[in-house]
Amino acid sequence: MSRDFYVGLVILAGAALYWTAAGRIPISFLDGVVTASTMPRTLALVLGMLALALMGQSVAARLRNSPAAPAEDGERPTWRQHGRALGMLAIGIGFLAALPVLGYALSVGLLLAVAAFFNGRQRPLPLLAFGLLGAILFYALFVLVLRVPMPGGVWPELPG
Repeated sequence: MSRDFYVGLVILAGAALYWTAAGRIPISFLDGVVTASTMPRTLALVLGMLALALMGQSVAARLRNSPAAPAEDGERPTWRQHGRALGMLAIGIGFLAALPVLGYALSVGLLLAVAAFFNGRQRPLPLLAFGLLGAILFYALFVLVLRVPMPGGVWPELPG
């Protein structure tokens, strides 16, 4: 099997773990049809389907080629590409670390702005606008419309 098949297998296992973890999110008495676990479980389902598609594509490529000549994976990723992937992973970990302290709205705004900056957007005004509008949109969608309880951060606990 090719490298893509094994990567898909690891991603599928991660999706299964994410699905299980999302099922442990406590259900609020305010929840209706959409609960706090709906979005994470949807993401886990999509991730699992993409992993299965990657694995299927790998198997199909293997079947098209002769068993004596293994399928080529193409060019190997460069160290720069690995560094960019690790940078995006670090941004995601930073988001998760900041979430309980800064709260959902500020953390999402920073996540969007930092990820855009990391991916080449340099002008400060559009970055700020993107982060602010994204934070407002996601806060309105998840907290106000879907009533998903999100961390408020330390702001409510600060003396007034």
